[in-house]
Amino acid sequence: PLYSSAASDVYKRQNYTQLNNSINTIEFYSGDISADFATTDIKYAVGGAQDNGSSVASWNTSIQPLSATQWQAVNGGDGIYAALEPINNQRVYVESQFGNMRISTTGINGSYSNFASPWSNDSVVPFIFPFHLNKHDCSIICEQLMAGTNRIWETTTGGLNDASWYVNSPDLTKGVLQGRSIINQMHYGISDASVAVVGTNDGNVQFGFDMGVGVANSATWVDVTDGNTILPNRPILDVVTAANSATTAYAAVGGFDENTPATPGHIFEVVCNSDCSSYTWENKSGNLPNIPADSVMVNPNVPSMVFVGTDWGLYYTCLLYTSPSPRDRG
Repeated sequence: PLYSSAASDVYKRQNYTQLNNSINTIEFYSGDISADFATTDIKYAVGGAQDNGSSVASWNTSIQPLSATQWQAVNGGDGIYAALEPINNQRVYVESQFGNMRISTTGINGSYSNFASPWSNDSVVPFIFPFHLNKHDCSIICEQLMAGTNRIWETTTGGLNDASWYVNSPDLTKGVLQGRSIINQMHYGISDASVAVVGTNDGNVQFGFDMGVGVANSATWVDVTDGNTILPNRPILDVVTAANSATTAYAAVGGFDENTPATPGHIFEVVCNSDCSSYTWENKSGNLPNIPADSVMVNPNVPSMVFVGTDWGLYYTCLLYTSPSPRDRG
């Protein structure tokens, strides 16, 4: 027989040696690079890694031949999201789990002595704590950021300490998953940073208007989930606005079609009028495989180009095109 007791004894005597100590790998949650990374000799990068904290690196490509660059750890714990202010390359944001944010104001190799965690007393604080730096609508320095628990926190002055952050939304989730009803991701409008879009772990998508005013609870929020009649009631893992319309957005949906057979799909587009008093959803999944879509991003210079990161790899399309909304036409 194929599986005799004697054969089983042989299998049990088989010895394996683990080789993990010699595999130099790391899992990054996120990363960021300097704005002129592609065109300048001096390049900067920052990233947050699971169980390995946050690290930074720099290259000078004018020095030849190029040599391998050693990344330098700047913060411990689980490195989560990381961002580099693009204009001056001096403010660097890193964090560990549950939104413990540390900030350098003197570049990637500076002192990460500025600390912010005003959201620590919220009813839920995600382990993988999302924040977003507005890089599209700033001139002298980019100081507008938002962060999310089950509600949005915002700053217009760089967020260097707790006092510089303020609450700018109600609870944007359905609140049905207890500690897991959280904001997974948010994004300022690429063409208009007074607009923001938010996706939640319990299937909501909401737009915020009058962002960046600098006053607590000044934003107006519109729930465009529409009862999940088209948008699946599954985790919204990422959101981004269209390149040419702040009131058009794409949502990346986790899970599998089998979880919501009446509303299959993984990439969805919502098109709003100027204040989202009316809107329409469309499934833009096309030929994507039935696997979780973890991230979505657009090319700011090519409105029809959308990138999707999934559990199986990276995809893109150049077939999506959205006309500017009335808000963007002025």
